[in-house]
Amino acid sequence: MVFSTVPIKHITNGCTGQISAVTFCAKTRTKVAIKNLLGEPGVMHRENLMPNEILLSRLRGIQQQLMGAYDASSPMTNATKGSEREFLVDLFLSNVLPSQYRFGSGDITDVKSNRSGQVDIVVEFPFLPSIPIAGCDRFRLYLAESVACAIEVKSDISNQWEQALATCQKVKNIERSISQYVKSVGGGSFTTNSRTQTLTGATISGGLKLGDEGMEVGGKSLELDLKIPIFAVGFKGWSSIDTLKQRIAASEFDGILNIEKKLYVSGVRYSAEAYEGDAALWAFICDLLDSVKELNHVDTNPRAYA
Repeated sequence: MVFSTVPIKHITNGCTGQISAVTFCAKTRTKVAIKNLLGEPGVMHRENLMPNEILLSRLRGIQQQLMGAYDASSPMTNATKGSEREFLVDLFLSNVLPSQYRFGSGDITDVKSNRSGQVDIVVEFPFLPSIPIAGCDRFRLYLAESVACAIEVKSDISNQWEQALATCQKVKNIERSISQYVKSVGGGSFTTNSRTQTLTGATISGGLKLGDEGMEVGGKSLELDLKIPIFAVGFKGWSSIDTLKQRIAASEFDGILNIEKKLYVSGVRYSAEAYEGDAALWAFICDLLDSVKELNHVDTNPRAYA
C-alpha cells in the first residue's frame, strides 16, 4: 500500500483499475489516496460475447406469457382494470428480482408532504417502513426514502403517454431526504455525507477524476441522483425504437419498455442504450436491478414525517 499527502490528482485523475480507497474532503480540500499497488489490476473491458441463447429463450417465453395473459383479459370489462400491473408483478418481476424487495402500489410522499398520487408499481428498499391500508397489504403509503424505483404500466403506452408523463412528473417532484448513504459502485462502495466522499474497493473503468464538487467516473458524478427512478412499461405501443428514443429524451423517464414489440430504451441514468428483440426484456431487468441495488444503506430520519 502507498499512503500519500500529495494532491490526489497526481495519483488518481484518469485512473482505471482497482482502487482500495479514495477519500475526498470537500471542506478542507484535503485529498488522500490509498491505491492498491500489489499488482496491476488491468482495465475493465466489455467483451463482445455471443448472446446466451438459453437465457434469451427463457425471456422469450416470459414475453409470450405476459402477452398471452394481456390478450386473454383485453375483451373483459373495466372490472379487470389494473390487471396489467398484476401480470407484470406476478408473472415477471416478483419471480425475477431478488426476494428481499417488496412490490406494491400506492402513493409516495416526502417530508414536505408532496404526494405522487397513485403509482402502479413501487419497488421498496428493505431497510425502511411503508404504511399499508387496513386489510390490504399491497396498497401502501411509501416514504420517499424507502422507494427503490417506480413503474408506470399501461395497456398501450402510445395512447396513454400523457397519463404516464403526468405520473412521472409527480414522482420526480418527490424529494428524498438522505443525510448519508452507501452506494454500490464498480463492485465496491461509495459513501458520502455533507462533508466527505469515500470510494472503497471499486474497479473503475472510464477514469476516476476529482473535480471541485467531488468524484466523477467517465464524466458522471458518483453522487446519487436523489430523484426516484421511474420506468414506463406498455404492453403495446410505438413500433419504432427511434420513437422510444425521442420520447425518453423529451421526458424524465429512466427507461421505456414495449413488451409486444420487444423494444427497450434506457435513460442516461443507466446504460443510455436502445435494445431490440429478446434482449430488450433483459436490459429492462438489468436497469431495474441497478435501481434496487443502487443503495446499500441510507441515514435518514423517519421521525421527521410526524
